[in-house]
Amino acid sequence: AAQQLRELLGREAFVFSRQEAQVADAAASGIDAAEDPPDDFYNFTADDYARVSGGWGANQAAQRASAPLKTEKIRRQEAEEAARRAPPIPVRLLFQRGLALQGTFAATETVSAVQDFAAAAVVAASGGAPGLHLYTAPPKTVLRDGGATLLAAGVAPP
Repeated sequence: AAQQLRELLGREAFVFSRQEAQVADAAASGIDAAEDPPDDFYNFTADDYARVSGGWGANQAAQRASAPLKTEKIRRQEAEEAARRAPPIPVRLLFQRGLALQGTFAATETVSAVQDFAAAAVVAASGGAPGLHLYTAPPKTVLRDGGATLLAAGVAPP
């Protein structure tokens, strides 16, 4: 089955239910998936704000002051090198019937490669891919520029 999926979609892919994914993600993080966090977990307090923002401004100013000046060409070369060194990016597509499809992409691949992967999966499953839109969440950001790399689209970590 895995070989057929690979041939159909053009890359290694995994199909699983969203419930399985939630249980696996919770197990990896050490949280019981069946147990909801307490209500106060979602309250963002003044102490939380102080802890999060405490050293941010000072750190940013120190980094800017000590950073050497670089030309646009050098910055572009460094970004391309970072993209080449980036680990593979797992992209998880969630479907309405509770199924998820996960494929792995390089940071230098384009959004259109993910769109082709998703369209091939939808065509294989239902015979058509009308109105297929890719987006990230949260916040919901529709990925419209098919020529952008996953790194430039903000899908891959910098």
